[in-house]
Amino acid sequence: MSVVSIIVSHLDDVEFGMGGTAYKLCQDHDVHILSLCKGDRPGEEDVLGPRLAAFIDNCTDMNTKSYETRVYSDTKLDTISQTEICDVVYEHLQKTKADVVYTNSSVDIHRDHQIVSNCVKVAARMRHTSTVNELYEFSIPGSLEWSFNPVVFNKYVDVTDVHEQKLTMIQRYTTESKKDPDPLSVEKITARDIYYGGVCGYDKAEPFKIIYMR
Repeated sequence: MSVVSIIVSHLDDVEFGMGGTAYKLCQDHDVHILSLCKGDRPGEEDVLGPRLAAFIDNCTDMNTKSYETRVYSDTKLDTISQTEICDVVYEHLQKTKADVVYTNSSVDIHRDHQIVSNCVKVAARMRHTSTVNELYEFSIPGSLEWSFNPVVFNKYVDVTDVHEQKLTMIQRYTTESKKDPDPLSVEKITARDIYYGGVCGYDKAEPFKIIYMR
């Protein structure tokens, strides 16, 4: 059994980006989720309550080993020192002793995603004292495509049998999920999963980039 840490910028990143994979991982492994942001948005602080409730319900349904949020606000991570964020991530990895880590893409359009991804890479460096043996990046629909940065995915996970559970979790985020044809609509997320399933020979799949394996 692996110990898995999923370290993200925002409460809903796990479900939108790798909800099927996270659900499957929780069935066979100890999974810890850390969100650096607490769920508010500057000017829309009222979204915090519904987002946090959805996050807790989803973590409970997935049977995560632990989940944690920090005090930072969405879109404000660039006002926090990289050292501080790296320390938070490092402390989390020290506490969980994770050997597999998933995080946001470092090249998508959302600055928060870039910052967290880069800090995870710092905290999870392959020192002999590190427990981390595998590091993966995943993308949020729309955020990667709208960055216009080329990314080659090299790992795919079959989520066909847990796709309904993924959509249920996404739909709990009433303040974040969008209407078709937005990339964050359930229709377009389903189409995306079908596309990546076709790429790798499954009905539905989620794509990842392997940063390293050792």
